[in-house]
Formats: sequence, C-alpha cells, structure tokens
Amino acid sequence: MLCQQVLMEYVDILQTQIETLEKAGTANVSSSAIPYQINNGFTFQNRSDKVSQSVQISDELKNERNTWRLLFELRELSIQKKDDLTILSTAQLPVTNQSTEMDAIAALENRHQIFALQKTILKWLEHVATESVVATKEKRQMHLRTLKQLKRKTSGQSFAMDPDGPLREGDNYLDDDDVEDELDLLKSVWQLLRAGKTHEAMDLCIQLGQPWRVASLSGGEISGACDNESGISRWGNPYRMLWKKMCWQFAESPAPGNLHNTNSLEAREYDSIIYAALSGHAQVILESPHCNSWEDHCWALIKAVIAFQEDDAIFHLLNLKAQTTSLILENSPDHMQLYKAFLAQVRPVVGRFCTNIDQLFEELAASANEVVRAQAQHPHRRIQAKLVTSRIDNIVQDILAALLGPLSGPFTWDLELNDNIPADTVSPQLLRFGAHFVLFMKTTGESFDEEAGARLLKAYIRHLVKHAQYKLVALYAGQLPEEGRGEIYSQCLITIPRHEERQQCLAAIAPFCPPALFAQVTRAAAETLMASKTDARRIGALSLLTFDEKHRVEAVYQANILARQFIAEDKQVRLKALFAQLPEDSLSIIHQQSSKEDKMTADTIREHLAWKALIGATEAYESWRASLPTKRTAACFSDEETIVKEVLFRASVATHAITDVLEFEHGWLMEVPTVRSKCLPFLVFHAHRVQLETVAFLEGLEFYPSEAKEALQAPLAQNAMNLADIVADEHYLVYRAFSQDQTRHLLHLLQQSAMYLL
Repeated sequence: MLCQQVLMEYVDILQTQIETLEKAGTANVSSSAIPYQINNGFTFQNRSDKVSQSVQISDELKNERNTWRLLFELRELSIQKKDDLTILSTAQLPVTNQSTEMDAIAALENRHQIFALQKTILKWLEHVATESVVATKEKRQMHLRTLKQLKRKTSGQSFAMDPDGPLREGDNYLDDDDVEDELDLLKSVWQLLRAGKTHEAMDLCIQLGQPWRVASLSGGEISGACDNESGISRWGNPYRMLWKKMCWQFAESPAPGNLHNTNSLEAREYDSIIYAALSGHAQVILESPHCNSWEDHCWALIKAVIAFQEDDAIFHLLNLKAQTTSLILENSPDHMQLYKAFLAQVRPVVGRFCTNIDQLFEELAASANEVVRAQAQHPHRRIQAKLVTSRIDNIVQDILAALLGPLSGPFTWDLELNDNIPADTVSPQLLRFGAHFVLFMKTTGESFDEEAGARLLKAYIRHLVKHAQYKLVALYAGQLPEEGRGEIYSQCLITIPRHEERQQCLAAIAPFCPPALFAQVTRAAAETLMASKTDARRIGALSLLTFDEKHRVEAVYQANILARQFIAEDKQVRLKALFAQLPEDSLSIIHQQSSKEDKMTADTIREHLAWKALIGATEAYESWRASLPTKRTAACFSDEETIVKEVLFRASVATHAITDVLEFEHGWLMEVPTVRSKCLPFLVFHAHRVQLETVAFLEGLEFYPSEAKEALQAPLAQNAMNLADIVADEHYLVYRAFSQDQTRHLLHLLQQSAMYLL
C-alpha cells in the first residue's frame, strides 16, 4: 500500500505542476513544484517560444501523469482482486437460472480476468478525459427563439417542433442561435459521456430543457426486479437490446440531405457518436473527425468490447433461464433472436479483442487515422500499451532504453559529459520518467534487463550533472550499485567549479557512501582534478579531501605532491593559495587520529611544515621589500627613525624566516633534491639581498649621523657573510642545491658583503 500512496502523491505533484504551467502560460515557472523536474536550460528569443515550450512541457507532464495513473489503477486491480480473477470466458461465469442480469455483470467484473482489466483501462481513459470536459452550465430553454419566430408568422404554414422535426423537414426554419445552443449541448453531452459521466450528461439535458433526450440516453440500464412489501419493484429497461439496436442504426445513418446549417450538420455528427458510444458501435467513433486522438480511439474500442461482453454474459444468462421457463419477457423468441443477431453483428468488429488486448493496441498503432497512428508511436503510449499486460522488460529495454541509442561498446558508468550523445535529444521529462520507472519497478520486485535500467538511470543522472543539480545526483546515484555510485560521484565532483557547491555536493553524497567508498570517491576526483591544466582546479581539488576529517592526512599528502609540481613548473607563487586550502587545524586533527604515527604520516607532516616554512619565508621577504621606501619622504629625524625601525624589523623577520628554511631540522626536503635546487639558492640570494639592500638604504639616510648608520650597517653585513657558513654546513647540505654558476654568483655576492666590513 505504501507504493500506491507514493504513486498517488506523485501523480498529484505532476497535476499541480501541469495546472501551474497552464495558468502561467510561460515556461518560466519555477521547477520547485516538482522535486525532480529540471528545466531544459533553453533560452527563448520571444514570448511565442516560451509559450510553445510551456505547452510542450505540459503535454509531456500530462503523458507522464497518465502513465503513472494507469500503473496505479492496474496495481489497485491486482491488489484487490488478484485471487478472485480466475475465469477466462463467459461460459464459466458462476450464474444460474435464478441469477439476475446484474448478477451476471457483477460476476464478469469480479471473476473474469480480462474483463476486469478492460474495465480498469476504461476507468483510466475516462479519468484522463475528465480534464477536457467543458460542459455548458447556462440554464435555458432550447429552441425558444425558433418557437417565438414561428408564432409570429401568419402564412399558415406548419412546422414540426418535435425532436425529430429538423431531421424530417430540414433546418431552414430553425433560429441560428438555437442551432448553436443545440450544438453546445451535444458537445457537452459527448464530453461527459467520454469521461464516463453519463448521469451528469442526463442532468445537463434536463437543465437545458431536453428531458426527452434523457430518456433516449438512459435506455441501456440493466433491468431487474425484486419482491418487497409493496409488491414487485422493477428497474432498468427490459427492452435494452432493442434500444441498443436503434442507437446502432441511428449512429450509422447518414445526415439528412435537408440539413444545410453548418452547426446543424456538426450537431448531427455529435448525435451519431453519442449513440454510437451508447450502443458500442466503435466504427462510427473511429471514423468521426471529433474523435481524433489515441485515447479516444482506445476508449471507443475498449468500451465496445466491454459492452459486447456484458451483452454476451446477459445472453448466456437468458439462455439458462430459457431452459426452465418461457414466461419471462426477455426470453421471448423475438427478443432472443434480436440478441443473437446483435451479438453476431458486433462480434466481427470487437470480438477479437475480448481475449487479446495486445491486438487492440497493435491495431491502434496501425490506425487509418494519421494522428492516432502518430500518437501511438509516442513513448508514453507505447509504454501504456505494454503496461496493461505487465510487459515491464519490454518497456525498459525496447522502449525507454532504445531512446538512448545503441551501445557503441561494453556498458560503462562514464557519463560522457563532454560528448554529444543520442540521450541529449530525449526530453528531460522522459529521462526523469525512465529513471523513476526503473527505480519503482526495482522496488516492487519486477524483473527487467538490469543493464537497460542502469543506462536509463545513468542518462538521467548525466542530465542532472550537466544542469548542476548536484543534490539530486547524490540521491539518484545512491540507488546504483557501489561501483557505479563511486564512478558517478567522482565525475560529478569533477564538474563543480565553486568551493561552496562542492562542499554541498559532498554533504549530499556522504549519506549514500560507506566510509571506504567515500574515501575512494574523493581521492579519485581529487587526483583527476590535480591532473588538470588549470591551476585553480588543481588547487581546488584539495577541498574534496578536507571535507572528512578522516581524510586529512591524504589531503596534506596530496598538497605536498601538488606543491612539488608547482615548483617544477616554476609556479612558486601558487604555493600560498595551495596550502590555504588546508584548514588550520589539519595537523592537530592528524595527531588526534593517530596515537602512534607511522613513517608515512610523519614524513607527510614534516614535508608540510617544510612547505609552510618556505611560504613564511617568501611572505616575510615580500613584506621587507614592501617596507623599503621608493623615495625620500622623511621631513625630519623622527619620521626617518620610524621608517628605519620598520625596515630593520622587516629585514630581521625575513632573515630569520629564510634561515629557518635553510636550517630546517635535518635539512629542508632532503629527499627531493630537484625541489631543493629550485628553491634554496634563491632563498640564499634573497637573504643576501635583504642584508645588502638594507645596508644601502641606511647609507642614504639624511638625518642619521654617520656613526649611527655604520653601527646599524655592520650587523647586516655580518649577517650576509654568515650565509657562507649556512650554505657550507654539512648538516644541512645547502651547497648541494647550487649549480656551478649559482656558486660563483654567491661568491661574488659574499665579496660585496666583505667590502662593507672593511
């Protein structure tokens, strides 16, 4: 019952969206009304394009709603009558000579498998037609204008005002407005009959002053009688078959040649299909220009088939009764002969559909009506035809999966986001339906080709990814097997450009992944992004690894690897942005997670600290450079003193920061000599530049005495000379990072420093 509730709630959601679209009249309606409705992403040049797109989406949603409602009705039938529907032919009906006609019809509905299925289809088709009913509600007397006009005439000519008068004498004397009112009434009666609202059609006829038409419409009521305290109570029409015969003949009779008014001719056409529907004359309805849809033709055939089986069941009952008595009115030879002749007349038209519903849908697909034939090829109508006979595998594999085109090779979970594939031409609404259909059938235990189902889910998920519906991607991919889930989540994460959206996607994915799979997904996505040619994407990849604190070691490790790559590419400027991606508490979290660090974790942390030291040294050096005044701005000693203090402070910070790298514990990145050769020589040169350029700055002071300047310059020059000891230290092995040219250049710089000390 839960599945039934889900179906009805989803049908209601679709109906709400349809009404919203039709009310708004544009395609700009928010998709929030349907949780899984995705806009196509199209842009429109003018309002007509928007309206056209709105109509297209509305039609697709109606088709989808109708399919889900049919599934609901079929499941309802299966739930309620599964154990009772055991009879396959009229001769097996549990009726006796004591049964009534209503008993025979009830036995058909409750015991006959195919009849119950056909009644369910009819109920569904009539429910679909309900939304098209626009019955006139104005209360008026029909032909009142014509009557007034005729009363004013003095020619002495007589005119017939009975219902059949215009058919005998023509419509020349009828008022045009009265003819139009007649047409409106018949249109409304037809729409109500088409929607299964026969009693409402009768009420409308009474309301509009045609009670006689009610009598002509109600002749098909099943007859019966029972004894009560006041005597015998009877109901229905004992001459029902005679009434049906007359309706049949009236439906197929051509319009009289004396009808000239266009509205009169159209009203006669509606009269024909009304009585054709009442008598089961499907051929008249199929040929009518007013029944020009697949649903109308299907309804006409199903209704005729049901009526034929009801008549056959009643005829079977009458034959049973005739074996015991001939006193019953319906058992008269003439009536029985009429019954037999009518059944013989109808059987060639619809008899073949009584046991083969598939044939009915096949003939609709081959209809002589071009519109019906085209509509029968629509995926939803093909699905509906197969759904009736529970051909779930055919629906999934031959209809829905076929829309995606043939496979070019073995099935994979690659979303092919950068390619144009046949699935791009399928409407988003149909893709969504396919995914929902597969998931629903999987939930209810139906069997179908798993690969075809996976293709449908993948196609819809691909659409969601391309339209940045990342939370929905997490939801739908969460229903896939673990292998597909992991690959799709990784591909989705790769497409997300913004950090905030990526974090939201990770939060949505996490509930659908066990820890091992989540780690695999984030690692695979991060590695793919790090292989990108865009630095921002490579740096942003780290945010995938920092989402879960359990992966913080991996995040730091990958940051170290990427830092090495940036150095190799001479992109040292990217290091600050790279390590800014790592939360400040990363090292403390790593220490908390591992009571005893393994060698890999220890090496990862040590390298991370080495990179942080390098970044700190670079920032300190840049701060020193920024503190050097570009021109003399001091107007007095106090101003100059302030500037000197700032420059000396920045020089001291830069010197210590660079020294921390050069004298890093056990040597800075000793295991990566290529990185050392890229970084350490320039740090030494930066350190020397800090000292000598600061000395030069002090030399140019205006308000400082010479002795004071020399006192400030001497330590700086000595610091420059001390670089030789640091470079030559065998513990840190900085000198090994220098090339011969760099060594010669360093010696030249040291000579300059020595000159300041002389």
